[in-house]
Amino acid sequence: MTFRLALVTGATGGLGSALSDLLAKENIPLLLTGRDPEKLNVLARQYNAQAIVCDLRNRAPLIAAIHTHSPDLIINNAGFAHYGDALSRPTKDQCEASSFSEPLG
Repeated sequence: MTFRLALVTGATGGLGSALSDLLAKENIPLLLTGRDPEKLNVLARQYNAQAIVCDLRNRAPLIAAIHTHSPDLIINNAGFAHYGDALSRPTKDQCEASSFSEPLG
C-alpha cells in the first residue's frame, strides 16, 4: 500500500522515533509531532519531514495540521500514563491529566 503522508504523534520518543525511521525508509513523507522542539527539529531535518511542536493537551495546532495536510496514515503514538494501580487513582485525576474529556474535532 502506498501512503501520501504519514502523521506520527509522539515522534520524539523511542517508539515514535523508531516508527518514523521505518516509514522514512519506505520513502513515506512524514508529518511529525512531539513536545520537545529540539528533538523534533532534528528528526524533521533527518527525514526531510514537516514538524509540529505539540503537546496533546493543547491539540489545536495538530488538528489544524490534519485539516490542512490530510494525512492518509496516522500513527497515534503520543499519550500519557499514570503508574500504579488504576483503581486507586480518581477518575477526575485521569481526565485532567489527559485533557481528553472533550471531543477532538
